[in-house]
Amino acid sequence: MNAALLGVLGIIAGAILTTSATYASSLILMHATIPPPGGTRPHSILVVEDNASDVFLLERALEQQHIDFQLTHLRDGAQALAFIRGEEPYASAPRPDLILVNMNLPKVDGEEVIRQIRGARRLDGIPVCIWSSSEFLHGGESVSRVGADEFILKPSGLEEFMQIGKTVKDLLSFPKSGK
Repeated sequence: MNAALLGVLGIIAGAILTTSATYASSLILMHATIPPPGGTRPHSILVVEDNASDVFLLERALEQQHIDFQLTHLRDGAQALAFIRGEEPYASAPRPDLILVNMNLPKVDGEEVIRQIRGARRLDGIPVCIWSSSEFLHGGESVSRVGADEFILKPSGLEEFMQIGKTVKDLLSFPKSGK
């Protein structure tokens, strides 16, 4: 798929999510319609990301992998800190099975968000992944220094973006113990 079409899809996705966000609160829950195997609960995935188009594409990638999931989308680091502390409106939000954090967030950066996640007892054992379009943290030493378990590079092409669904599926199938 060419870059122009990808750009148009991103703009449409952003417009849809932005419009929805003004109607709903800042906590956006999305759920795939594919039932989980064996009747288990859906995987709960927390995504801290300011780019609504990336979240839209992530949701499509997860659906393409037939993952039954509930996605909680937080748009900035301040919302993430409120979630981590269990403050309203996140007090009754499900405990995530996986957390994806963009490093370049408004209000509070991703590194501080991950540091706070690692200090929160109620989030012990949850795999935390840096997900970023910047490769500066791609090295294993940098990822572990920040406190993350994995690094997922956000690609620029749609086909490559859809592969993120498989990566997330693998992480949900073989969770790490957390740092």
